[in-house]
Amino acid sequence: AGSTLGKVLGGLSAMRELSLGMNSLGDEGLAGLAAGLKGLQAMTRLDLSSNLLCVGAGSTLGKVLGGLSAMRELSLGMNSLGDEGLAGLAAGLKGLQAMTRLDLSSNSLSPGAGRTLDMALGGLSEMRELSVGVWRGPDGVSQAAYHTRNKLGAEGARAGWQLASLASIDLSGAGLDGAGMELLGAPGSERLTSVDLSMNSLGAEGAAAAARALRGCRSLTAIDLSSNNLPSRSGEVLAALLADLPSLRQLRLGSRGWGERNKLDGASMERLAAALGGTPDLAVLELGANCFGVDGARLLAAPLQRMTALTRLDLSYNGLHAEGAAAVAGALGRMDKMTQLDLSDND
Repeated sequence: AGSTLGKVLGGLSAMRELSLGMNSLGDEGLAGLAAGLKGLQAMTRLDLSSNLLCVGAGSTLGKVLGGLSAMRELSLGMNSLGDEGLAGLAAGLKGLQAMTRLDLSSNSLSPGAGRTLDMALGGLSEMRELSVGVWRGPDGVSQAAYHTRNKLGAEGARAGWQLASLASIDLSGAGLDGAGMELLGAPGSERLTSVDLSMNSLGAEGAAAAARALRGCRSLTAIDLSSNNLPSRSGEVLAALLADLPSLRQLRLGSRGWGERNKLDGASMERLAAALGGTPDLAVLELGANCFGVDGARLLAAPLQRMTALTRLDLSYNGLHAEGAAAVAGALGRMDKMTQLDLSDND
């Protein structure tokens, strides 16, 4: 199919966007497609996510991309490029000066890939979105996507990636710990508006390191700390983080279905609820699967009364029972902008 499609594409010189995601091209199919891709000089967006691409696809794409200078968005998530495939791809990426978005999620990258990423992205001054986390398909995070996640770790994160132009970075499931948070404190990170650190098993110490690193990100509007094994004593850290992020609109502290879930109990909710009282403009709040129970719901009731801008609220799997549901019910009546409410499994 790759060579057949390649011949067809060769005559479509006006092509600007090509979506081939969730097929089974493989390296051989991509090789057949490559000749046609080379002629698409006007192309700005290419999606090859979830296509069984392996090491050989990296060098094939690297050679093709070198001639596609108009490219702005490239999606390669949920493949198996690995470090060697990334090295082959990197040569082509360097010349894409118009690139604004790159997705390399779930590609089995190791800590050694950090330096390759650094070299590939260093000259891309227009880059705004980078994903090296866990790939999310139409149904969210799959088992396959989680198990082929990139495991960059602190070593990969310290490789000195260029963040000066980035607005959004997805580091979900990348195996980061407290030391890896140094990345978020690099020069230019103050421009970040969205950070995804979910599924990293940060724990209390990692969360504290993240809070310190993000302290200067005053423009941050969205942060995801879901599934990070945050213990009960994390309430104080999270409260301090919220105090430093006046522009925050989306806060995710729930569960992604993979990784170690957070455990923000009633004691944690006391500090967090007080801090949430100072975030009346929050639009998304996810606290699912924390099991903070009736006491936590009662503590949340007061700040929720002031959070009338909420469009999504997730309090699922928290053991609210009838008493907890009643505690938050009064606040829900004031949320006329709400479009998504999840109270699943709270018996």
